[in-house]
Parts: sequence; C-alpha cells; structure tokens
Amino acid sequence: MMWQGRTVKALGIAAVAGMLSAPAMVNAQEEAPAVNAGKVSVTLGVDWVTQYFFRGINQNNNGIIIQPYADLGFLLWEGDGPINSVSANIGLWGSFVDNHSPSALFGTPNTFQELDLYAGVSVGFLDDFKLSVVYQNYKYPDLGGRTQTQELILKLAYDDSELMGPFTMNPYVLYAVEIDDTVGAGNAIAGDEGQYAELGIAPSMTIFESEDYPITLTLPMAAGFSIDGYYVDNTFGDNELWGFVSVGAMFSTPLSFIPADYGSWTLTAGPQVLFLNGDANNGMVNGSDVVFLAKMGISMAY
Repeated sequence: MMWQGRTVKALGIAAVAGMLSAPAMVNAQEEAPAVNAGKVSVTLGVDWVTQYFFRGINQNNNGIIIQPYADLGFLLWEGDGPINSVSANIGLWGSFVDNHSPSALFGTPNTFQELDLYAGVSVGFLDDFKLSVVYQNYKYPDLGGRTQTQELILKLAYDDSELMGPFTMNPYVLYAVEIDDTVGAGNAIAGDEGQYAELGIAPSMTIFESEDYPITLTLPMAAGFSIDGYYVDNTFGDNELWGFVSVGAMFSTPLSFIPADYGSWTLTAGPQVLFLNGDANNGMVNGSDVVFLAKMGISMAY
C-alpha cells in the first residue's frame, strides 16, 4: 500500500526508497561500497500513520497504526527498441492497530487489521512509459481468515525526468476491478465487486542540496473515481462518480550514516489532506469531508 493507498509498492504503493549511493572514495587499499548490480531487488519498510484511509475510505482513525511492507523485484529482460524492459515483483503489506475506531467501516477489535498480497508484471516501452498489471489480494484477519477482496489493477505511468529535469511530475492513471469480494469485506463501499479509477501526479524536487543528507520534497496528488459501484450515494445507493482528492507533502532524506553495504536507507515524513465526497458513504470522520493526517516511515532498498 502506498501513501495514496495500498495500490502495490511496485505501482508506486510508497514509500519505496530511491537508490541513493554513497560517494566512492577508492584507493589501492580501499574497496568501493557494494552495489546491487544484479537483476533482483529488495525493498523493506515500515510506516506510521495517524489515520488509515484507503482510496478515500475510512479504515481506521484511532490508535497507533503501524504498516510494514516488503517487495521483491525481478528484472526479467531489458534492451533497446520500442519495448525497453520486462520486470516482475511480488510483495506484501500489512496494517496493525492497537484498537479500531468505532467509526471505521470495516473491522472488529483486533491488532492485525489487514494483510495484502500481490504479484505483478511491468513492461517498459518507448523509453519513458511503464504499463503494470497486478493481482492483489486484500485479507482482513480481524474479520476471519476467509474474508478477502481480490483485484486486478492496471497502471500506466510516465517518467518525465528527461523532459522536466530536476522538477518531475510523475503522472499516472490507474484502473482497478474487484474480481472477488467476500460479503461485507469489500474495498468498495457498495459491498459488491466495484470498478475504480485514479489519476495522480507526484511532483518531486530536491529542496536542500547536501553531499550526505539532501532533502527531497514530493507532492503526491490523486483523485479517485467510481466507474461502477465503488462509491455509492448515502441515501439511494446510486453510483457516486467522485470519491476523494488527496494532496500531500512528503519530505525524504537518505540515512547516509548506514553503510552502503546494507542497502540504501531513507527516512520520509510529511502531512496529507483528504477532500472526501460527503454524499458518498465513505466513513467520514466526525461528519467532516476534510481530513488531515500525517505519516512517517523508514525504508531500505537494495
């Protein structure tokens, strides 16, 4: 699950550390830091959030919420031509909370609130585009082992770093369809299999230059839409097209004091504001359609 939601760390998910390498001071008596030049990558991390919303839907807004994750990536092929690369990844994401909020839509008191398992394939093409297809299984241990939702997710992302230089926008479009939904446990408010779409950007730039501890500011923004039955009207149960808009400000810096042999470590923290559709049954907090929350996390990539 990403800062925008649980939509797969491979999809951008969140929270994945950049490969920040330490300066190589090499002489005859000293070896350069180890670098992962292979075709397998590992990302580990843990986030703390003040409230847990998924695609604008209130999951929990009370207690201590800890969300660890792990991702294993494989570069299957890369080359020249219209298709640049083929990669795959598998991973998991969890959410633990010391108590559930009475206003949360899903869940009964239990520390282990959610476990997401996913597997996906990504194809890079035309140098700067990437198309990802992901299967994701959302499990809710606090509701019983058989309670789950399954999704197929498509995401098209554009890497505009060549075009924009130091100030990238990182636009993407995402479509998700629920292919199986245990009654009462769906991600969709309607409780049936829903279809969801999301548009987003994540402008990013370095705001503090430093050899060891530069600070990067990322402004993730997303808007979520119900294509069919994902958000519904409070009164009549009709489809509500718009679900939420989110805007965040994430500050990140490498933890350069950790030797490069142990991977690239990153500290990330910042606030986020959600604007919710008050006509949709999305579990607003205290009747408010504007929600403020904060996040802090640490991640390792190798």
